[in-house]
Amino acid sequence: MPAIIPSIRKDGTWFVYTRIVIQRISIWASAASVLKKAAAQVVLKKFLYLTIMLAISAWENKPLYIEGVILKMA
Repeated sequence: MPAIIPSIRKDGTWFVYTRIVIQRISIWASAASVLKKAAAQVVLKKFLYLTIMLAISAWENKPLYIEGVILKMA
């Protein structure tokens, strides 16, 4: 992460607050991006598994049933 580089106001005081706010926003944006990618992978994995199971059950002409929370083939 880059260091906080202060900017100088016209009155000569150091002004770092905008730089800190920008850095915090970018940290939260990158964290949100990582979480969004992870959630998309979980959803894709669930739908892909279900699609494969449905294709196999249709191919073998066996019905699918749910036992507890597990999807099984008869």
